[in-house]
Amino acid sequence: MLKPEIWPATHTENMDFEGKRARAATEGSRAWVDPEGYRKMVASAHADFEALVAAEMSAGKGQQP
Repeated sequence: MLKPEIWPATHTENMDFEGKRARAATEGSRAWVDPEGYRKMVASAHADFEALVAAEMSAGKGQQP
């Protein structure tokens, strides 16, 4: 439900920090505005999580004792 325009990430590669920093030289603070990048990062993390859960379930790790 969050809709940030500027968002920090715990790992700079998750937010294209170097690309934004380079663009900031010509675009100024607008280079850091990236709501679509945030949505893509959240969707990717969600897909990774769902894939991990599915893999664990198919390996029998998710069964109740």
